[in-house]
Amino acid sequence: MTPLLLHSLSILLTLLITHLQHTHAQTTNITGATTISSAAKSLNHTTFYASHNDESALLIQDTGHLTCTHSQIIKTGNTTNKDDSNFSALNAAIAVQRNGTLSLSHSFIYTSGYFATAIKVYESGSSAYLSDVAIAASGSMSHGVYMAGGYMHLSDVSVTVDANYAGCYSTDKGGGVMEIYHSSCFTLQDHAVIVYSTGDITATSLTGTTLQSPAGTIDGANNSITLLNPTFTIAPTTWGVFQIFNSANTTNASAPGTATLHISGGTISETRGLCPFLFTANANSEIHLSNNIDISIPSGIFLNASADYEWGVEGENGGIASVTLRNQSVKGDVYVDDISIARVRLEDGGEFVGAVNGGDRRGRVEVRVGRGGVWNVTGMSFLDVLEVEGDGDGEGEGVEEGIEGLFSKGFTVYYNGVANEWLNNRTITLDGGGVLRPT
Repeated sequence: MTPLLLHSLSILLTLLITHLQHTHAQTTNITGATTISSAAKSLNHTTFYASHNDESALLIQDTGHLTCTHSQIIKTGNTTNKDDSNFSALNAAIAVQRNGTLSLSHSFIYTSGYFATAIKVYESGSSAYLSDVAIAASGSMSHGVYMAGGYMHLSDVSVTVDANYAGCYSTDKGGGVMEIYHSSCFTLQDHAVIVYSTGDITATSLTGTTLQSPAGTIDGANNSITLLNPTFTIAPTTWGVFQIFNSANTTNASAPGTATLHISGGTISETRGLCPFLFTANANSEIHLSNNIDISIPSGIFLNASADYEWGVEGENGGIASVTLRNQSVKGDVYVDDISIARVRLEDGGEFVGAVNGGDRRGRVEVRVGRGGVWNVTGMSFLDVLEVEGDGDGEGEGVEEGIEGLFSKGFTVYYNGVANEWLNNRTITLDGGGVLRPT
């Protein structure tokens, strides 16, 4: 068998495993105290209530379409099947499935119970449109807005989640597309994030506070979070303000695709001082930060790429993080363990103020200082690859003093002489008094 054929079979096997991991056969029947099926209805100024286990207050399915305004939806009772509640709409206060459509406005949703999610959209073809809706969800694993396939459009939606292992705006296996505008959220417990994506979530002008949890999580390849002008106050106890991983039991290298985080503008403050801004493990990730986000990182760690949790196969579950700063300044260090990779690109006004792997040569780090980019070195650093656009142009013509875009207050930056031929193994004095030196 040829190497090419073996490689192709490996990719096919990985895709099959991924498909099986994202496929779930629902075993518990979903019932609704009020069911809209195969018809279009308008119900206003109504209270919908469900108290039995596995029962929804509202069930919209089979091309049913409900328009509802100025109403209350109240759900108590628990799920009897955690997996079905994860991957389908079981026990949600509002369940939308099998090409159902919901338009809900000027209303309130309240839940209390184990896995009593406020609203769940399930399966491709199902959709929900929420405007001026307040949500309060309590009980372990009780999400606010949750989906596993389909489409959701949210405007002026406020979510409070008093539950662990939950989120304000979340997708699960099956993914889906969620768009959020001018909304807010608040979480009280641990493992209760603002945004959790296994699909594609875009939020514009989202305000959020967590008392113990990260701001955002991306789980799995080819999934994304895009935040435009967020205002976040975050106090995670573990991992990071934003964490990117692949929870599937695969190696990083065998998981095709890239998880993507885009943040543009806004304010993000981490208040506990324990965690890095970015954490990635067992995943290949791209992070784009731009347009003068006001970022506060009291931990002093900007990026941690490492196998620092149970995701993946031990020894093969490092993180790969490619971070681009554009018209954006970030202050904090970069740490990479021996099976991880970090790539930092500074473009068009991107500024990095920090050190990389100070005193630790294990991980692979690449830094590119593009035109208009600046690296202010704040501690001893170790690099595998350094690219500086406009200084030598990769032709070995660099000067003996100064590297455009690099400034150091007396600190040494060590580089791999073999991987950086353009530097000709030279020791170069940097602006500010530090030096660039081959290892």
